[in-house]
Amino acid sequence: MRNRLIKILIWIIPLLLLGYERAISQSAQKVFLIGDAGEITEGMASVISDVTAQVSEDPENSTVIFLGDNIYPKGMPEVESKDRKEAEEILSRQIKPFLKLGCRVLMIPGNHDWKHGRNKGYEQILRQQDFLDSLASDTELFFPRGGCPGPVVLNISSDLVIILIDTQWFLHLHEKPREESDCPVKTGLDVYAQLEGLLKANKNRKVLIAGHHPIYSQGIHGGRSNLKMHLFPMTD
Repeated sequence: MRNRLIKILIWIIPLLLLGYERAISQSAQKVFLIGDAGEITEGMASVISDVTAQVSEDPENSTVIFLGDNIYPKGMPEVESKDRKEAEEILSRQIKPFLKLGCRVLMIPGNHDWKHGRNKGYEQILRQQDFLDSLASDTELFFPRGGCPGPVVLNISSDLVIILIDTQWFLHLHEKPREESDCPVKTGLDVYAQLEGLLKANKNRKVLIAGHHPIYSQGIHGGRSNLKMHLFPMTD
């Protein structure tokens, strides 16, 4: 009897472990972060296809976030512009494969989307949002909305929350939504206060803050330039 019980356990335990592994793999949330995709050339298109292949294995539990600089070099031009068609193709090439899969996919803006920080960058942002809205009538793809700074909260699962912010909003010196706007959060100080509150409220969950610029950088975006770059800045 004892030997028979041992044999049964030898068969059952691996089956239970296999079922547990499958349950974990099916329920685990996967987040794919892609940056500067607006500069992806044909030779780099494998980035999108590789992520698409991974997402296709479990689209229901996958989230794809494009981290800004979605259109090089200066965002979404006017409809009449000769560069408009190319800009639309750049966005479509990024977003459509994931829309077909039915996973959660979204974009946040970077400095190039704000016309590389130049005048009328705010208009470029609104045009990009409008075009993305036209690609998916039943869902919103562009966050934060309306050129607002955020934060925008996405409750992905019981233990994962994603917070989206537009870091270029802080840096943009020209027209942008300010205190007179309809944005839920209107000033930089209020954004920081909101973030602090959200982190405290979600202290028992995994929190992913997604923005275009890094919070901390060892490179030139963090002000760390070598001597050559100081002496000959135009050569870098």
